[in-house]
Amino acid sequence: MTRSNALRTAIAVALFAGVSLQSGCNKPFGSVTGTITLGGAPLPAGLVSFLAEDGTVVSANVDANGNYRVDNVPAGLARVMVYTAFNENLGSSGDLLKNQGRDPTRFKDVPKSSVTLVMVPQKYSTPETSGLSVTVGKGETKYDIPLDK
Repeated sequence: MTRSNALRTAIAVALFAGVSLQSGCNKPFGSVTGTITLGGAPLPAGLVSFLAEDGTVVSANVDANGNYRVDNVPAGLARVMVYTAFNENLGSSGDLLKNQGRDPTRFKDVPKSSVTLVMVPQKYSTPETSGLSVTVGKGETKYDIPLDK
């Protein structure tokens, strides 16, 4: 093998190794969108989380119509969890604030939340008991989540 052929071979091997290593580091991600219903009605508030196979957890809030969008979910199988949203209503927290030396009258004009708190059954809050999973693709994956009461 001549010196120039050896050099070309070495460069080709180095480029191939670099491309191979780089492609392994760029794991694809996707977005998941959908609607969550509880007993057939849209879930008016909550949190949805996706647990990817690599242990990554990505979450998003559920809007008043039960819709959600979660970005940057690693592609592949993800187990899904849904939680109750706990929105503290500052308009009714006067006793709590009074006990901490704060003036509760400052909060009397804070508008009350118009979202009704709906309790999501506990079984949906862990990946082991939710029974929910989705295969996330590169790009956008549609995944509606019907929950039983």
